[in-house]
Amino acid sequence: MKITKAFCQNAKTFVRGWKAEPFQVQWPRKQDKVFVAMSGGVDSSYSAYLLKRQELNVEGVFMRNWLDEEDAPGGCPAERDWLLVQKICKQLEIPIRRFNFEKEYWNRVFEPSLEQYERGCTPNPDVPCNRYVKFGALYEALEKEVSREGQQWWLATGHYAKTMRNERDDRVALCLPKDRWKDQTLFLCTVQEKALQRTIFPLHNLEKKEVKRMAAEAGLQESVERLESQGLCFVSPNVGSHFRNFLGRYLNFSNEPIRVVAKGRVVGVYPPSTGVWSFTIGERCGLSLPQGDPEFEGRWYIWKKESLTNTVHICRGSRNPLLFQNRIRVHPWTWSTEWIRQEASSSKGKPMECFVRVRHQQPLEPAKAWLQEDGGCVVEFETPQRALTPGQVLAMYKEETCLGGGSIAEEEP
Repeated sequence: MKITKAFCQNAKTFVRGWKAEPFQVQWPRKQDKVFVAMSGGVDSSYSAYLLKRQELNVEGVFMRNWLDEEDAPGGCPAERDWLLVQKICKQLEIPIRRFNFEKEYWNRVFEPSLEQYERGCTPNPDVPCNRYVKFGALYEALEKEVSREGQQWWLATGHYAKTMRNERDDRVALCLPKDRWKDQTLFLCTVQEKALQRTIFPLHNLEKKEVKRMAAEAGLQESVERLESQGLCFVSPNVGSHFRNFLGRYLNFSNEPIRVVAKGRVVGVYPPSTGVWSFTIGERCGLSLPQGDPEFEGRWYIWKKESLTNTVHICRGSRNPLLFQNRIRVHPWTWSTEWIRQEASSSKGKPMECFVRVRHQQPLEPAKAWLQEDGGCVVEFETPQRALTPGQVLAMYKEETCLGGGSIAEEEP
C-alpha cells in the first residue's frame, strides 16, 4: 500500500505541466493494415479484439523465440500458446501468421544476458528482446513483406504504454499509459525510433482490471485465465526457483569455493557450483552465521559481488548504508528518438532535471543527469536508491515522455 501511494504522489508531480498539444495519440486509419503481436495472453488478445471492433484490417502475428522446449525451465509453452492464439484468431475472424526468431533471440538476447550474469551483473532480457526481436526482427520482417504491397501498416502489442505523434512534423514519443502501476515503458525504453513510428498500444487508455473484465465479457475467458508471462521466452510462468538451475546449464563455474565476506573477514563459503551470478544484491544472505556472537546477530544482506575473486560481500540490516547509492553511471545510453537526443544535447554540460526508474512498478524518482562524451550518462538520485545492480536497466522520463534508457555500468561514475 505504501508503494502504491508513493507512486501516485510521484506520478502527480511528474505529469504536472504536461502539454499534449500538438502531440496526439498515434492511431491508424481504417484502410491501414494492423499486425497484432499475440501470445495468447489477455493483453494481446484483447488488443486484437479492440482493433477488430474498430473495423481495422487486423492480422495476428505469433513469434517463437526459443528453440528447445525440453531445455526450458517449466517447459517452454510456445506450442501451447500457438494453439491458443490460433483459437483466438479464429474466434475473432482474423488471419494469423507465425514467425520463428530463435536465432535472433539467442544471439541478441540470451547469449549477451549469459555474459552479463557471468560478470556478476543482473540483466533485464525483456529490454533487448523488445529492441532486437519484437520491435526489431519482427518489425523488419513485416516491413519487408508489406512494403512490396505499398500499404500503410502498423504493429500493435499488448504493452501498457502509449505512442504520441506530432502531426506537424511527424515526431513520435513513447509516453506513459493511463495505468501507471502497470506501465511497461521501462521495457520499451530502447526500442528504435523507426519502430515507434509504426507502433500502437491499444491498451494505452485502459487499466489492467478493466482489460480483464472486458476481455471476459468479450468471450476471451481462456486468455483471461492464462498465467501471465514473465517476459522471458525460455521461462514458463510457473517456473519458480528453477530459473537459477536452468542458467547453471549454460554458465561457467569457478573451481574455487565462493567466499562470503563481512567487515573484511571471510565468514563462510559456498560450494563452487553455487555460482556468484546466482546471488542478487539486496537479497538476504542464506548463510548460517553464529547468532550467539553479538558481532553476527541480526539479518545479513548481499551488497556487493566480485566475479573475478569469487567473493560475495554482506552487511547487517536491510537498511544498511552499504546497500544504497545516490549516483550511478549508465552506459551505453540510448535515446528514444533523434529529436529527444537533440533537445537533450542542447543542455551543454548542464544537469538535466528528470525522473527515472530502475524496476517495474517502482515509483518514478526525481534525479539529475549529466551526458558524457563517450555515450554514457551519469545519474544522481534525489533520494539514495537501494540495491542498484550493474546490468539493471534505467529508464529516464520528462513529463509524460520516456526519453530513453540504458544499463547500469559496472564501473563507478
